[in-house]
Amino acid sequence: MSGNSNCDYTSVVPSADGCVGILAGFSSPGILESAFKARIEGIFSLANETSEIPGEELVFKIGKILSKMPIPFLNLSLFYLKTKTGELGYIHFQELPAFVYKNNEFIVLEKNKARYFDYKAVDLEIHKTVLKTGEYWVLISDRTHSAIGISASEFIKQFQNVLAGKNFQNSRDLILDCGRTLEQKYGKKVLETSALLAITRKTKYILFYNRAVEKLILDLFLLN
Repeated sequence: MSGNSNCDYTSVVPSADGCVGILAGFSSPGILESAFKARIEGIFSLANETSEIPGEELVFKIGKILSKMPIPFLNLSLFYLKTKTGELGYIHFQELPAFVYKNNEFIVLEKNKARYFDYKAVDLEIHKTVLKTGEYWVLISDRTHSAIGISASEFIKQFQNVLAGKNFQNSRDLILDCGRTLEQKYGKKVLETSALLAITRKTKYILFYNRAVEKLILDLFLLN
């Protein structure tokens, strides 16, 4: 990913029972933010080499490491997915919530109360849900609605209305449609530094989209 601190960082790595993923970014760029972003990338590079660890345990380990780093104003979504059961656990420090796309509509999920990652917190509050086959876990960066200049609640409403009723065959179709919809409705600059991420149990691939690197990135690791 780009070393520019003004670009979101997104990654998905395999775990012993599925995968672990992250979407992280800062509200404003700077030298300190670039340094912290490099550390986060390093943490996930190491996590990619420890695929024998269960996803939930790996999320706690990563969260514990980040808690020891005084990272202010960090938007962070960190999650694990168990392939066999569909159990999905996550922490989500953003103004925009995480979503599950099912029955042709976006469902808003519960999120942490704080907008930014609380590195001073003693314990991580992990929310849990079940991702069924054919359903999609979707993350949209806070940079998206802030670049447009509308509130998070208004963005959610517009986004849900535009994509309601669409039947996506896989995560690739979903994320491409989301990206194209945002560009057509709000302009190409909206996604210059923002990232979108979608995963599903239905396919063997994870897909995320980031205009900052000007390409689609496909993680070709098996989830079952």
